[in-house]
Amino acid sequence: MNHSRQTIHPAWLRIFHWLNALATLAALHPQTLLALTHDGQPLPPKYGFPMKLRMPTKLGYKNPKHIQAIFVTNTYPRGCWEDQGYNWFGGS
Repeated sequence: MNHSRQTIHPAWLRIFHWLNALATLAALHPQTLLALTHDGQPLPPKYGFPMKLRMPTKLGYKNPKHIQAIFVTNTYPRGCWEDQGYNWFGGS
């Protein structure tokens, strides 16, 4: 396994200015989905407008809604849930 790929953490900035860190390998998993639409229409606010991340391999708190920006960094940015004691990995 390539260690450098594991240490890059894409992070999502949410509408409430929360960060959610995610390892690159999880972001590149074939079941990971960034949703912009629902039933052929723009994603409604109740489902996470403007964009929602869906990863069946992660717990709910690692599936943020209302994503406004994505950035990649070589440092661990910590996230809202991790600051409250939740595991940063959050899934399988």
